[in-house]
Amino acid sequence: MKILVFSENESVAKELLSGLRSFKGGDGITTLTYSAENFRGFADRVIKSNLQGDVRLEDHAVSLLSRVARDFDLIAIGSTGRGREIAARLAQRLNLPCITDAIAIHFNGYLEVERHSLSGRTIARERVRTPAVITVMPRTFEIVEGDETPEVVELSEKLEGYTRVLGLREKEKSGVELEEAEIVIGIGRGIGGENGIKKVLELKEILEAELGSTRPVAYDYGWLPEETMIGLSGRKTKPSLYIAIGVSGQIQHMMGVMRARRIVAINRDENAPIFDYADYGIVGDWKEVLPVLIETLKNLRR
Repeated sequence: MKILVFSENESVAKELLSGLRSFKGGDGITTLTYSAENFRGFADRVIKSNLQGDVRLEDHAVSLLSRVARDFDLIAIGSTGRGREIAARLAQRLNLPCITDAIAIHFNGYLEVERHSLSGRTIARERVRTPAVITVMPRTFEIVEGDETPEVVELSEKLEGYTRVLGLREKEKSGVELEEAEIVIGIGRGIGGENGIKKVLELKEILEAELGSTRPVAYDYGWLPEETMIGLSGRKTKPSLYIAIGVSGQIQHMMGVMRARRIVAINRDENAPIFDYADYGIVGDWKEVLPVLIETLKNLRR
């Protein structure tokens, strides 16, 4: 199977190259990239291009991929905001089937793709003919370096009728990317407000964790920035440990932490849905549980 991988995020591109390595057979695996970083150990072939300063990345990527994608059986694109737009436009331009937000890909002579459906209540397995465009959720695969020594091909492109970028302004962010965090503390509206969040900060410092939130915390009440929202329409995380404090456990939120290795829940409602997902559950008022947990962790560090 001939595989082409693209993501504007280098880490996501390497995840896809690592995870799809076993599918390539004798055909090799190719990535299209704008980065000068060496993909040695990940790709058999690198198609490199330079993005023109005033060209919208999505326009440029669709144009480049349209030129080279016809020779491939699977075009795998990182399921980022930009990636989903690029995939849809590319599939329409080449008249190919497109499946988005894959969480697993299987190949047994044909492609089968798993993705969440019905707001995450079920996992659908869909069979698709090749060639096909598939977007894959970040952190679906682990980054594993191989022994590939890639051939590098330079590709230039001049566009007409593209969207011209007049300026870019980075949105202010707090902390590291949640997708990369090893420990995440999720805060729900059960925390009560900003004063409650301040009390969680001590636990955050001890564990060197990052804060995430449910939609109400970020959007309805504004207790934490919007970029902390985890869930179906927010960030997707895969931490080693997820601690949910005052989180009820609605499926829209849990979609963002389904891949956590361990989930610890603190909630005073013993019937809260979060306990259906938790590996460890503490039924109690977080105001009483948190000081005990913090003191225990301090003692362990002494």
